[in-house]
Amino acid sequence: MAAVRRILVTVPASLLEQVDGLAALERTDRDALIQEAVRIYVEERKKRDMREQLRRGYREMSRINLTLAEEGPIFERIGSLP
Repeated sequence: MAAVRRILVTVPASLLEQVDGLAALERTDRDALIQEAVRIYVEERKKRDMREQLRRGYREMSRINLTLAEEGPIFERIGSLP
C-alpha cells in the first residue's frame, strides 16, 4: 500500500453531516468514505480529460482530412502529367 499522509480539510457542517450519514449507511468511517470519493473523482477527471483530448484530436484530424480531400484532385492531375 502507498504511504498514507494526513491532511486537514474544511467543509461546511451540512456537508459533513451528509458524509457522516453516508458513512453510517455504508457501514464505514468518514475517512474511508472520503478516500473513496476522492479516488473516484480523480478517475473520472482523468477520463473526462482523455475524452476532451480525443475530441480535439478528432477535430484536428477532420480538418486535415478536409484539406487533403480538397487538395487531392490537384495531386491527381500532377501525377497524370506526361
